[in-house]
Amino acid sequence: MTDARTPQDLRVERSRRGLVLLWIAAFVVVIAFGAWFVTHPAPLPVPEQPVAVEVPLGEAVYVGVYDPAADGGRTLHISEVSIEVDGAATVVARVCRDGTISVTSQPDEFCSTVTDAAGATLEPGDGLVLEILDANESGQATIAPMEISFREGIRSGTRPVGPTVEATFLSR
Repeated sequence: MTDARTPQDLRVERSRRGLVLLWIAAFVVVIAFGAWFVTHPAPLPVPEQPVAVEVPLGEAVYVGVYDPAADGGRTLHISEVSIEVDGAATVVARVCRDGTISVTSQPDEFCSTVTDAAGATLEPGDGLVLEILDANESGQATIAPMEISFREGIRSGTRPVGPTVEATFLSR
């Protein structure tokens, strides 16, 4: 009696399913990393030391909170700004064009123009500032670091920026 099978008939063929699953897993990892990269821009500076300012009643004071030239020359396209204020004050985020401000009540001396931050492009040479005004009485207000939603190149996100500002409103 002879067996009709020979060793050549006992071939094992590899399944391609394992290779396809490996390629799919690699593709998913690349897509996940790309999505994370695009939605997580580099953080913006948030100094720990608060900035103390004195604001005369009825006057606006401008406080510089971010200089993109000092942060690697970044260009930010700001879409939205959120400012949390503890106290009686009106605070507005502005962009100082062609200049930077530390603290002043006369931004025209340092900026070519002062515009709304929401919808603005912040470039090296410009500064992001807080305009603090409209306290009706003497007192204090604490302004937390503002949060900005922005796009930088292909990356976009929302990040806090700037120091905490402690404003004291003085009567005249």
